[in-house]
Amino acid sequence: MALPQKKRGFRKIIVDGKEFSWRSDSLIEVSPASCQANKLWVDFSWSSPFLYMNDPVASHDSDPKIVTPSFIRKVVEFALQHDWDIMRKTGSTKIRYRDN
Repeated sequence: MALPQKKRGFRKIIVDGKEFSWRSDSLIEVSPASCQANKLWVDFSWSSPFLYMNDPVASHDSDPKIVTPSFIRKVVEFALQHDWDIMRKTGSTKIRYRDN
């Protein structure tokens, strides 16, 4: 038996009148409600600051990045402006978020 989407960690957001589902852990996964097989993956360089807590030599970004609905809205708007076609079954589209 499949779990409801809410149990799988997906949240809903509406951008420009279109519904999307998203979730995040080390990557952000976004898919339009119209075509669930069409996924947008966003690498935003998240890492836990606790991984480097006792290592003064390791270089890492100590500022934790917080994924908010407004950040997801910007990600989706960026992808749509750069030819992410949500109506066709295109598989996975990957983008990287760096330096704002």
